[in-house]
Amino acid sequence: MEVESETNLSLVSNVRKKFLDHESAVVTEHDLVLTEPDLVLDSWRENYTQPITEVLTLYTTLHGKVLDTAIESLFSDANHRGKCMFGSFSAARWIAPYVRTNVHAIFRLPQCVNLIEECLEADRSGANISVQAINDTSVFKNALESKQGVICTSPIQTYLDLYHVGDRGREVAEFLRQRSKKWTNI
Repeated sequence: MEVESETNLSLVSNVRKKFLDHESAVVTEHDLVLTEPDLVLDSWRENYTQPITEVLTLYTTLHGKVLDTAIESLFSDANHRGKCMFGSFSAARWIAPYVRTNVHAIFRLPQCVNLIEECLEADRSGANISVQAINDTSVFKNALESKQGVICTSPIQTYLDLYHVGDRGREVAEFLRQRSKKWTNI
């Protein structure tokens, strides 16, 4: 699995060196391949800070297929594609259905609030949609289209976020991790 990053080349070089020094990776003809991906993910998880800077709660009367259609429209809007997507439990619903939640978590860049309110016919009077501003745009570069029109955080991002959510988040995160191993052979 390739992952894009907005990290400077010097830091990437230092991380690569650490992986090789600790025998957590090997260099092949074209790639750096992790030999201990679970140890790397565990370390990443323990040192992870969620990229959320602001949470706005909205309420919509839309539900079921009507809401799903509105969300697909939101995610496919040409002016905002790649600037909002499902995260947390909502991403898990599409990546590896396991748990249900009454609150839809949408990660967004700052310019998407009005579009989200409009597409989902939402107002600021309740809490069945959690719109979370993200300060790390690389989260959007590694988004996953789990089905036509449904954009989610990557399985790794979803795992990291769920692990730190609390409640049943860790349980769902570990389920997703095990499921993801089958997909990526890690």
